[in-house]
Amino acid sequence: MFSRLAALGHAAVLTLALALPNTSAHLAGNAPVPSHAGGVQATSNYRTSITSVEPALPGLTVRTADLAGTLELSYTPSGTTPGTTPGNDAVVVLGYEGEPYLRISARGVERNEHSPATYLNQDRYARTPLPADADAKAAPSWVLISTGHTVRWHDHRTHWMDPTPPDAVRAHPDAVNVIFPEWKVPLQVTSGGDATAANASSAPVAPSGPGAPGAPTEVAVTGRLEWLPPPSPTVWIVMVVVGCAVLIGAFVVLATTPRRLRRTLVVCLSLAAIVFFIDSVGYFTSPGIRAAGGVSVLWYCVAPLVALGACGTAWWAATPRENDAAPEHAPVPTLLGVTLAVGAGLVTVVGGIDRVDVWSHSQVASAWSQGWASAAATLCLLVGLSVFVGLVYLVARPLLSSGAPREAPPA
Repeated sequence: MFSRLAALGHAAVLTLALALPNTSAHLAGNAPVPSHAGGVQATSNYRTSITSVEPALPGLTVRTADLAGTLELSYTPSGTTPGTTPGNDAVVVLGYEGEPYLRISARGVERNEHSPATYLNQDRYARTPLPADADAKAAPSWVLISTGHTVRWHDHRTHWMDPTPPDAVRAHPDAVNVIFPEWKVPLQVTSGGDATAANASSAPVAPSGPGAPGAPTEVAVTGRLEWLPPPSPTVWIVMVVVGCAVLIGAFVVLATTPRRLRRTLVVCLSLAAIVFFIDSVGYFTSPGIRAAGGVSVLWYCVAPLVALGACGTAWWAATPRENDAAPEHAPVPTLLGVTLAVGAGLVTVVGGIDRVDVWSHSQVASAWSQGWASAAATLCLLVGLSVFVGLVYLVARPLLSSGAPREAPPA
């Protein structure tokens, strides 16, 4: 028994080791700052990819951060690394009308409050009304949003701007479709110029034009948006139905020996909880989920840990003691019943129902494959439901037996 509890403890330590560095980074302000708040998109049938960043410049990296078209830009200005002289170089992300939108310099990450992109990017489909001072032609009004040098933002140029797929996808939903062969997000990387002006709250983009001091280098982030056809969920639905029927039937047969059924329920639920935990590690280690922090960290980490803890407690409650005088047909101990119910509920709801959308999506925000995510959700759902039904039957069986009519004694 102690080896089982030790294994569960090691699993808990692993998850906390993954969670704590990210959590502490957010608390310390070292994590990439999101330019706008947003939820987590765990599945999609669209794939956004970056094909080039030209010209390639030292200290400048851009990548996709999640399935929703979010971009992450990192820049290392001069003076931010040991042994370098502070400078006023910066990278500026241009908005939808060519206006300065985001800026990373030695000071940190700044956002232009006059840029329409500041408000349009707050909604996936740009349905946010613009305030009166949102003017692409106005001089930038920079607001510091982080002292770091990495920023994430949702960019409408990288994804399809309608809940309804495009005509080509609706005509051929089972084929790969290229939605945007080439989307572009323009950047300007500046160097030189007046340091005071570069750090002023209302400083415009550095002077432009060939040969001008601090003239920006035009950088183009180019990418591609594709539709990847979703798999059919039918096979997974059939597996859940058949699996539940087989497991519940086996539980009914084993119910003639309640102690054996109790152990079987614990074994089945423990296996599902381990799969639930491994699946959650895959979600949490994906960039989009991990970067969200907050509730997402709790949802993807704490739930499987509680399920594993419930299974560990159930193992303990189901193990016969040396002085245990309970008969073979004794009712379910309260502790065992509660822990099985809690574990089965978490495995079914969080590990199964909450994740069945992976059955019908080709892209999953997980470090594991789409096939693994689908199989894990299927196993959690069918085992969780079956264990819950088996537990109810185990508790109700003595009551049903006691209420059955008895034969009258012979005269």
